[in-house]
Formats: sequence, structure tokens, C-alpha cells
Amino acid sequence: MRENSTEFSRIYFFIQIQKKGRGRAALKKRHLELKDREKLERLYAKGRRVEEIAAELKVHRSTIYNELRRGDTGEMDENGRVKYSALLAQRTTLDNYRQRRKEFTDESRLS
Repeated sequence: MRENSTEFSRIYFFIQIQKKGRGRAALKKRHLELKDREKLERLYAKGRRVEEIAAELKVHRSTIYNELRRGDTGEMDENGRVKYSALLAQRTTLDNYRQRRKEFTDESRLS
């Protein structure tokens, strides 16, 4: 090594862009609207699989499972599956939003 030479250290970062799981692109997170829930209700009543409904609505299948739980009427449909109501799911969602907002404003008053 020479005394007058200046050493440079170079670090290169290689970023590998990957698609999420099994080569599929990640889906954008979004909330379902009433029209989406009504479409889900129609497709589910026709006996369509959760994966097919998720692809149709462009959401992850876990979103569909959450919606089915949210709109569960406690009855069974003609396909032997839990009956889903879009209006019940919409009402439950709005009630949950209101409740969270109320809890947030109550906590902020305590501070």
C-alpha cells in the first residue's frame, strides 16, 4: 500500500424485487364497500369458492373469510354453508368504526 494513496471502500447494495408468495404480486389493501359486499353475497350464494370470489373482488382470500364472519346470519344456506348478509356485514363494519372512533375520542379526553 502506498502512503500517499487514498483508499476507497465501496459498498454496493443489491435489492432483489420479489413478488409476494409463489410468484404472485401483493394486492393493495382496501376496504370493501356495500356494492362489493353485495357482489360477494351473490357469488357466495351461487356456491363460488372463496379464492374465486377474492380474485373477482381483487382482495386477499383472508378478506373474504373476515367478511363472511362479519356477515354471518347464524343460518345455513342451500349449499350447506354459513349464510352471508351484505347488509349485516355493512352494519357491523359501520358499528365497529363508530365504536373505535368513540373509544379514541374518550381516550384523548383523558390525556
